[in-house]
Amino acid sequence: MEIETFENTEVAEMAIENKTEYEKFVDDLGLKGQKNLTSESKDICPYRKMNDDEVFTYTTLFPKVTPLENFEEEVIPIRILQLASHFKSLNITDRTIHIMSPERKEPDPVVIACQYNWRIGTGDYILGRWGDCLESFPILQEKAKKRAKETIEGFLESFKIQDSYKISEILAKIRE
Repeated sequence: MEIETFENTEVAEMAIENKTEYEKFVDDLGLKGQKNLTSESKDICPYRKMNDDEVFTYTTLFPKVTPLENFEEEVIPIRILQLASHFKSLNITDRTIHIMSPERKEPDPVVIACQYNWRIGTGDYILGRWGDCLESFPILQEKAKKRAKETIEGFLESFKIQDSYKISEILAKIRE
């Protein structure tokens, strides 16, 4: 079993004294964007948000999105449960944890924390993924491009068939 996590380990291991030092730098340098990421009441989130390429790839290959508490396709590894528990402890209240999985058995699931369970986007965090043999992201990206191309071509082909059928039907009626 392979597991990939998407933690920023420096942030994940940040001790209280380092958090105080971090906040001092943020204040001294006037880093408003960084200040929004932490406050007295919340920890710094060590997970990164997905970029556009990841959103495209993962939503194409893993279209089935299931809330963590309802996931029953396979046993979730302990390390993934640790990530989910840690994310939940951060009290990022506008995000819930979901597992993205393929409609078919392959490739392996991805764990995310997203704002909505019906639309995954670049504001959503990626926590980890697991499987027997995890393929690299570039390989997954190529598979997603191929699948999207096949889907679009099939869609366009169905229009051609429908249009030619309609045209034949119209011509037959005109000839009557």
